[in-house]
Amino acid sequence: MSVSVENIHKLAKLSRLEFSDAAAGELASELGKIVEFISQLDEANTENVTPMTGTMDDASSPERQDTVTNENNRDALLAVAPNKEYGFFKVPKVIE
Repeated sequence: MSVSVENIHKLAKLSRLEFSDAAAGELASELGKIVEFISQLDEANTENVTPMTGTMDDASSPERQDTVTNENNRDALLAVAPNKEYGFFKVPKVIE
């Protein structure tokens, strides 16, 4: 598959980009080389290869016990707050 200058101009319009004809020609050549390189993957023999769902199919996430390690002590946390109201941190209004 080759990439034409017309394709580059269509993609540029959709992307809200502008290319000169010289730049579009150079880009078309470079993208054509990339597409050609990627098309080589079609030639690879993948008959006995198991499809992957991710890059680390055999990895598992370590699990830990779901235990409370630091209890929420609201009074101690609010004791260091510069402003508090009704048991909550009071912060300046940022949206008007």
